[in-house]
Amino acid sequence: MIGGWIFLLIEFWVLLVLAASFGVFAGWIIWGWPRSTAKTPPSPIAEHDENP
Repeated sequence: MIGGWIFLLIEFWVLLVLAASFGVFAGWIIWGWPRSTAKTPPSPIAEHDENP
């Protein structure tokens, strides 16, 4: 009986770690993926704001 409980506890923690790892990986894919930024020249409005 004790062996069954130990197996259930180990299985619970392993599945919890797997779910957390998958969540971190999915979050990195969704929000942390490096995005390519377009190289556009600065606008005249930005230049005006920098030089009052």
